[in-house]
This record gives sequence, structure tokens and C-alpha cells, in this order.
Amino acid sequence: MHFSQVKILLVAAGAVHLTNAHTTFTNFFVDRVDQGDGTAVHMSNNIQQATYPLPNVTTPDMACGVNGETGVARIASVNAGSNLTFEYRAVPDVSTVSRGVSIDLNHKGPYAIYVKKVTDSSASHNAAGDGWFKIMEDGYDSVAGKWCTEKLIPNDGHLSATVPSDLAPGYSLVRAELLALHQADKTPPDPQFYVGCA
Repeated sequence: MHFSQVKILLVAAGAVHLTNAHTTFTNFFVDRVDQGDGTAVHMSNNIQQATYPLPNVTTPDMACGVNGETGVARIASVNAGSNLTFEYRAVPDVSTVSRGVSIDLNHKGPYAIYVKKVTDSSASHNAAGDGWFKIMEDGYDSVAGKWCTEKLIPNDGHLSATVPSDLAPGYSLVRAELLALHQADKTPPDPQFYVGCA
């Protein structure tokens, strides 16, 4: 844990929750239709650390996050040309905080969306390794003077991309990668990767 990280105090249903102002990908939208909390999303099963950045970028976790190599029972149908939206939250469980709290404002940086063709999207151990290709990226907007993470906050934690019109039919994983750079200039450098797949 970085001692320079901002903490957010959340009060819900009489309980007090202290959380890091990190983020995690929780909901997947296809053509603006929410597939449901966690539906089709490869995500960490450790609720206390689900919003933490990747602890080690040299492991298979870099593909789809902690526990991201574990398959999911439900997959989402997506057509070439569909709009995909990825919802990020500072707290994975929406019942403990209202939607829209996505990431602390000082976590500035770019994001990218990748796709990988696989034999079965619901299978385990098919995320890490070769085959990923980028379909979307957003970094610093010099006209607006903002990083894409700063646009994420007023957009209720939503980032979107369009499926390439020439994507071949079949199973695929789609990977969302958010990179916070507020610790990247420290010694040692510590860029914070937040990744997840659907």
C-alpha cells in the first residue's frame, strides 16, 4: 500500500467503510445494455483487494487481472460494430456506494482496449500469452487538458470502444486496461495497472 494514496470514507446503511481510491472493472455493457453486476467479467474474488492495482506486472495477471485466468459461466454476445462499455468503480459492490464513484481524481493516465480470439470464452487459462491486439486507446487530450481517467469520473465510470467491423466470428476475450501514472515518477517507479476482461 502506498501511504500517499488518498482514502475515501464511505458511510452506507449505518456501516463505515474505508477504501483506497483505486478502481476495478465491474460491469460490461453491449450496445449500452448493462449485462449485470459482474456478468461475463473476469474479476478478482478478493473483495478487500479487488480495486488494487496489479501487484506484479510480470505474471499472467497482467492479461485479465488477479483471478482473471478463471473462466466465467456466462458470456455476452457481441456483434462486429457493437459498442462496448466498461464500468469502473472505486468499490466493487454497488450496494455500498452509489454509482459514479469510479477513481480518485489524482489517478491520471491512459486506457486501452484489447481483443484476443480464443477457443472458448468461458474457459480458464486462455488469457495470458500472445494473440492480443488493440482496438482502442485514449491518453492525454491536449485540447481539453485532461487524461482519459479525468473523463471517466464525470462519465459515471464508463469507458467505451467499438468492436472492429471486420472482427471474425467466434469466441473472444476483450481486455480493458487503465493505467494510473501518479506513482510512475517515484523511486522505484510504480505505474498502477487496473485490468479486467469480459
